[in-house]
Amino acid sequence: MTSSPTPQEMRPQPSVRRRIGLVCRHSPRYLLKRLSLSAGCGFPSPAADCRDERVTLDQILVRRPLSSFLIEVEGDAMADAGILSGDILVIDRSAEKRSGSIVLASYQGELLIRRLRFDAKGNPELHAENPLYRHAAIRPRKGEQFDIEGVAVGLTRELQ
Repeated sequence: MTSSPTPQEMRPQPSVRRRIGLVCRHSPRYLLKRLSLSAGCGFPSPAADCRDERVTLDQILVRRPLSSFLIEVEGDAMADAGILSGDILVIDRSAEKRSGSIVLASYQGELLIRRLRFDAKGNPELHAENPLYRHAAIRPRKGEQFDIEGVAVGLTRELQ
């Protein structure tokens, strides 16, 4: 039997002020049937092998449970990246923060989901992916509160 996570493992960093749902490997799991069939845009093959297995959503969405958490998206700043208001993002604190990654950042006390880029000097910039916000790249200055809380590694959305 595995031990329960420590309170420190469960606690988000202080700069994250809004409610965040932590993914915990010790929480109850619901096994769902995962079919080996794929849903394409063409006609299904009648000869397809139909085996199934039982999986949990965290097995599919979460690579590193101890460094990951869920956060609900508010707003439309990342709509062109396919991230919509109401979506749930899986954020991984241990994932590499590369130029082009979609990140959860804390800037001046606000949580933001943005595309991370670096300027010619290596300074971070946060870019929205919606024409309404394209002019508003965020370029944190020295002395401003700025942290990258983690990288978005998964997304789930309710369709109805």
